[in-house]
Amino acid sequence: MANYKHNKQGKLTEMYAGEPKTRVNMSLTAKALAGLDEMIASGLGESRSDVVEKLGRGELLPYTYKEEKETPLPCVY
Repeated sequence: MANYKHNKQGKLTEMYAGEPKTRVNMSLTAKALAGLDEMIASGLGESRSDVVEKLGRGELLPYTYKEEKETPLPCVY
């Protein structure tokens, strides 16, 4: 879960598991955004950023829409 901390310059920085987060821009299709929103709705994350963070850390396994409709969302805890 993310929290906030002041860095050495006094700027408020978002943290995740004790690590500072860096703002990045991503370009995604509407289908990819819908997939992120579905993952949030199913309880796999609190926000799009949280879901992407968990995917990048290997805390969630990638899936496809077809797999999602046939089986529950795969995840690793």
